[in-house]
Amino acid sequence: MTIGLAMGSALQAMAASLITLGLISGVQAQESGFTAGGPGGLNERGGAVSRIQAEVSPVQVVSGGKAVIKITVDVTRGFHINANQPGDENMIPTALTFDKPKTGIAFGKTIYPAPISVKVSYSDKPLKVHEGSTVITTPITIDPRKVQPGKITLKGKLRYQGCNATTCLPPATADINVTFIVNGKK
Repeated sequence: MTIGLAMGSALQAMAASLITLGLISGVQAQESGFTAGGPGGLNERGGAVSRIQAEVSPVQVVSGGKAVIKITVDVTRGFHINANQPGDENMIPTALTFDKPKTGIAFGKTIYPAPISVKVSYSDKPLKVHEGSTVITTPITIDPRKVQPGKITLKGKLRYQGCNATTCLPPATADINVTFIVNGKK
């Protein structure tokens, strides 16, 4: 989704280099759909989210084993992102989803951290939100009968809406790419 002002190709290339949020151990999280002043508030003053880091533990998984995908979201001071169940149907929930996995990779239930409650001017009831650094996890299991040893990349999306005490920014979506190695059977 693209919201905001259209940019020339040179400015788009510069924005693309600015919105790459992390690359650690072959794991990448990158925001997509940004234009000047667009989703997530990416502009000269910064936005609601300062960093998204994706990692898998362990990075090398034994076929038949389990791992955990961990997404760390650093929310900019003065902002919050809505919880997965924000408590107001008008608020956009934070949601981590993954594309249909390769055969033999099963996703467990995504676990969202306990939110805090805040009172804001634009909602009659307190909202459930996350501030500071928040971690979302999803367990995965590798079926040794269906997954061959080698490099595996899983793709997903993190959708969130950043807000402060008086206003909310348009929703944003970060592309999540998690790469890990499957070793031989247990």
